[in-house]
Amino acid sequence: MANLKVLIPYNFTKGDENVLDFVLMRYGKEKSISISIMHVYIPLPKIEVSDKTVMARLMENMTYLRQKINDAETALAAAKKKLVAAGFSEDHVNVIFKEQGKDVATDIIDLVRQEQYTTVILNRQPNQITRFFTPSISKKVSRVLSDIDIITVV
Repeated sequence: MANLKVLIPYNFTKGDENVLDFVLMRYGKEKSISISIMHVYIPLPKIEVSDKTVMARLMENMTYLRQKINDAETALAAAKKKLVAAGFSEDHVNVIFKEQGKDVATDIIDLVRQEQYTTVILNRQPNQITRFFTPSISKKVSRVLSDIDIITVV
């Protein structure tokens, strides 16, 4: 396998940990591989603060949400460390932490096309009730990116 360029969308679930384990098992001995771990987060709105009590409470919630975003960025760096500690070159493992655009699936598709990834590795958690109410990211990505390798880890 020459010049593999792998994208791993990451959302800090057990399924994402399984994806990292799969990558270590499947690509651990590859020397010509580039891996990007991507997390897309919802940006916080810009709010002008006044002295009103409601605004102060809102800012407290915003502070909490900012901390959650910072924690996610730290956890994404830890995922990179896991791959590097297992033997992947630090120069070949990239972290992408970005604000969500239109939706997560579109952000993945756009990044794959812009950066010319050869493989996307997704996780899928079957039998979740939320699947009935939300569109599947993996289905949309697989349908649109039919010209590249899509691996789904369950």
